Amino acid sequence: MKHFIFSVFWVLILFEGLPEGSSKTTEWNSRPNPDSVIAASISSDNSSACAIWGKGAIRTFDNYFYHFTSTCYFTLTSICEDPTVLNVRIRHSASGQLQHIFMEIEGAMISVKDGKIMIEGVVVTVPYDDKVISVQPYGIYVKFSNRKGTISLIWDLKSALSVTLDDQYLRGLCGLCRDINHNSDVPEEPFNAERVIYSSQLSDSRELCVTTVSEQTKCALANNCSEISDIFLNCTDPTIQKNYLEMCQKDVCTSIGNTVNSVCAHFEEVARQCGAAVSEEWQQWRQSKDCAQKACPGNQIYKECGPACISTCTDPNPQHHCHQCVNTCECPHGTVLDNIRKTNSCILQMECPCTHAGTIYVNGQTRADYCQICTCIGGEWHCTSLNCPRVCRFEEGSYITTFDRKSYQLMGDCSYVAAFTNEWLVKVEMHPCMEEHKQICLESVVYAYAETEYCIKKNGVVNVNGNSIRLPLNQNGIKIFHQSSSYIQISTDKGLNMQLYINEIAQLYISLPDNLKGTVKEIYAKQHCSRLKQADGYFAACHSRVNYDKYYEMCITSSCTCLNIDDCICSAIEAYTHECAVRGITVVDWRKDMCRVNCPETQVFQYNMRACNQTCKSLMQHDFTCDVEDVLVSGCGCPEGTYLDHDGTCVEQDKCSCYIADSMIKHGHNAAVQGAICFCKSGNLSCFYVTLEDSKEDCPGKVLLNCADAQKQSWCAKSCQNLNVPCPSVCVPACVCPDDQVEDQFGNCIPREQCPCLYGDRYYKTKATIHLDCNICTCQSGSWQCSQNECTKTCLVYGDGHYVTFDGQRWFFDNNCESIFAQSSFEGPDSFQILTKNLPCCVNGVTCSRTIRILIEDMEIKLLDGKVHNIYSNKIQCREDIYSMHIVGFYLILEFSNGITVIWDKMTRFSVALAPKWQNKVVGLCGNYNSRIEDDQMTKSKSLVTSVVEFAESWISPKPCCSLVTQISPCDRNPYCYAWAARKCGIINGDIFKECHKMVDPQPYYDSCVKEACACDMEGRFLGFCTTVAVYAEVCSKAGVCIDWRTPESCPIYCDYYNHGPDCKWHYKPCGTRITPKMCNNHPVAETFSKVLEGCYANCPNHAPYLDGNMMKCVPLSECTCYYNGLLMQPNEVYIMNCGQCTCHNGTTTCRKYEFEC
Repeated sequence: MKHFIFSVFWVLILFEGLPEGSSKTTEWNSRPNPDSVIAASISSDNSSACAIWGKGAIRTFDNYFYHFTSTCYFTLTSICEDPTVLNVRIRHSASGQLQHIFMEIEGAMISVKDGKIMIEGVVVTVPYDDKVISVQPYGIYVKFSNRKGTISLIWDLKSALSVTLDDQYLRGLCGLCRDINHNSDVPEEPFNAERVIYSSQLSDSRELCVTTVSEQTKCALANNCSEISDIFLNCTDPTIQKNYLEMCQKDVCTSIGNTVNSVCAHFEEVARQCGAAVSEEWQQWRQSKDCAQKACPGNQIYKECGPACISTCTDPNPQHHCHQCVNTCECPHGTVLDNIRKTNSCILQMECPCTHAGTIYVNGQTRADYCQICTCIGGEWHCTSLNCPRVCRFEEGSYITTFDRKSYQLMGDCSYVAAFTNEWLVKVEMHPCMEEHKQICLESVVYAYAETEYCIKKNGVVNVNGNSIRLPLNQNGIKIFHQSSSYIQISTDKGLNMQLYINEIAQLYISLPDNLKGTVKEIYAKQHCSRLKQADGYFAACHSRVNYDKYYEMCITSSCTCLNIDDCICSAIEAYTHECAVRGITVVDWRKDMCRVNCPETQVFQYNMRACNQTCKSLMQHDFTCDVEDVLVSGCGCPEGTYLDHDGTCVEQDKCSCYIADSMIKHGHNAAVQGAICFCKSGNLSCFYVTLEDSKEDCPGKVLLNCADAQKQSWCAKSCQNLNVPCPSVCVPACVCPDDQVEDQFGNCIPREQCPCLYGDRYYKTKATIHLDCNICTCQSGSWQCSQNECTKTCLVYGDGHYVTFDGQRWFFDNNCESIFAQSSFEGPDSFQILTKNLPCCVNGVTCSRTIRILIEDMEIKLLDGKVHNIYSNKIQCREDIYSMHIVGFYLILEFSNGITVIWDKMTRFSVALAPKWQNKVVGLCGNYNSRIEDDQMTKSKSLVTSVVEFAESWISPKPCCSLVTQISPCDRNPYCYAWAARKCGIINGDIFKECHKMVDPQPYYDSCVKEACACDMEGRFLGFCTTVAVYAEVCSKAGVCIDWRTPESCPIYCDYYNHGPDCKWHYKPCGTRITPKMCNNHPVAETFSKVLEGCYANCPNHAPYLDGNMMKCVPLSECTCYYNGLLMQPNEVYIMNCGQCTCHNGTTTCRKYEFEC
């Protein structure tokens, strides 16, 4: 043995602070026994592992084995250039246990001491997840990993620790695990264990520690290790077994006292190298070596080789692609773990309880919810739907939720039909309110039935055919009454019920039976209220006439209890100015800042207004408002020389409408009035009497609708726009088209069958066609008649967690866990599972990318860092039809043979498109694809919930996970970013996207954009902003509106990256390209998506006419590469597998199976 004594002063020790200091490199002349270090290779897809176990046995990344004992601190492995990405330090106790472990993974500090795990100085429990790292149970061990899964460490809770790294990290490593020489041109230096050990020892010490390089393999107890080669004969390569045997012998020979634990530790390490595919005989090694059996909680049983994902009540069929051979505790056959009651007990699946809204229900227990009765059966809810009414909602003024639970915002000063049948009609009047916020509010609701109109206004006034009535009312099958002081109830014998919330911002709820389906305040207040006191302010001129103390106290007091503090402050100040006006003082300009009033476009704000002779109506008749003498008030009104017309706009006199009684005739129009034809000009009527025979001449091309005829009381002017809308119950005299004709958009009379159709803001002639998704719609008699093809539906996630389900439900949720995005609702052939996990920009940052795992058949496909990584079994190696990969624009597209298409922008935007055959056959965060938006929030246990958090948590993958992100809007978390975000995202609501607004509602995308941009870390906010705008631009493109929105300053794209030399073949296309070059693989997917997806597109020259999407360059056909199940094949390359071989020729892969079965 060689003994080296070092004095190492520790500036910081774990749990007193994390150890710091750089590794010290020392050259040693002595060399270890060459027989004790034997190189071998480990088979791995794209990662390598290093392990330390026993009292100090090491297996390096490049498969050198050596042994030493020490109580010093060492770097196990670290990235030399940037240890913040990865830095693992260890220290053994005198007994050989791992006493301290310190890990830094992508900036996150983790320390382990005395069995406790601390992250950033705080003790945590397992499982633990945050934005950067995950700490999970891994069988009976603990696994530490980064979010990408490219760095992982497994600790056995005693002396064993393994590190597995993706190949991207294996250059430039420091520490006991060594680097891997990737440069075959540079000869590798002979391995020297002593040099590795002492170059990895951390410098600076305040205590004595001894390091001994172990060499002795022959001692009296070494024979206890000899059975390694026999028991684990089929687990590892014989050369590797020899190294494990040597490590065991060295460990035993350096032990003092009981060596059983040392032997067991080495046998356990070798056992971890075995897999389920080899003979199970090795699994009895504990009995043969008298090594203690692992204890399991409850009635669970220990398995030397079992799945990492245990079956539980909430997930009885966990992922098939979990590691299948780890040391674990599992439930006896036929039982599952009761993870709901957290008893650590295994029970029959049929005995599993259920949960709903945080309450546990035992098997067989029933609960009643709105519109359903549910029974807990075997951990799942089995629900029966009740015939409950569907509700349409008008809330907060202009926010509409339809009977089918789709939401949108209504903007417009107009009357709208809310719902109607052949018998009745419900209209709503929407008018501006709170104009400084450009808010539209519900003014009244009208129910029309049997030539009777019932109008209920937001102030509670009820009119029947224009006559005011008192409530309650019960007549002709309708009941109207006050349900409370705040609500008026309307109930009809047609099954229609309505509730109107009486308020300045009224709200309406219309319900129909399901069978009709298809038809810090105080400081802020003092700051602003104190303006009343300012001696040189707006109000100074009034101080001598009106004492401001009363109004100041009123301002302060009311604002403390006010929902909208600005409104209360402004109301109190307004009260003071009104009192000043009473005393003859007009206070002006005080509303310039906080209390600004935004008038309608044609009006102006004045501080001394009077209504007298300010309307078009006052031009024809005496204005009674002039008879009222009172204090002048402030507000919006018409500028001098203009008049207020019926629609609230200020017009010059020559454009005024005319008014007679309660009727209005637009300027330039005529109407029948008491037997006369009256023409409106400049706000005055010119009338003359005509005979019935002359009426046609006064309505050129039309006929006069004379409301005197009782049989025509319900007639109205029919137009192409209102063909299917019932006439008002009250007749309006007008010139109308003959019975066999209707008005078009220009006011001309045309046959009904020639009516154009409106789509967006554009009219289409009869027989014109448009494409809506996969259907073709034809204009027929003013209506669109569409084919009834079942279309592919898409589920989308982007940014920090903005989801749109297959059925169109939108919701937001952010978490740290891997979740089931979508999966088949059945097991067996054709089943699939797609899982996603957010990858943040930094510790507190927003999501900057995603890792996606697609589990299908015996294959696992991982999308990570813009690349496709495949893991598959030999069973499917020779199949040609599993999936194809395509690069279209910015996007990577995978098309599977079973009707699944995956689209990924290599960052946060990810979508899955399913063919119609998947209807009602999928579940997950994307919903169930049944065309019903209202049941999309179905949990994994089949419970319909309203809480997004409860819904999303249920779809966390079977791996244990915790520490879900608090669902706080980024704008609430970073309020100082809101103004920047709102301004930046205004592009969506602005002129650039104006042409798309009538085709696709911009509001949901604007709201998402603001949330994304409010994340103030620089990389995150620009990424989120650009992604959201790009998503809106794409849906516009699919709706037929191409928006070229990117600029050199805003989310620029540089396609010149792909241009080499003088040729400029690559150009940016905002909406894809119709001129698609020939593709190497000649696949229709690329051609289809290239017509709508933005990105860089090539215009290939004649000498290289084919686009190779794998290499992103134009080539001759003979130089086309192939992509086959994750492998990039060069032209004419042959790929040989266990069951056949595949050849790449002209961009197409052809496979030939061997005659024998695989």
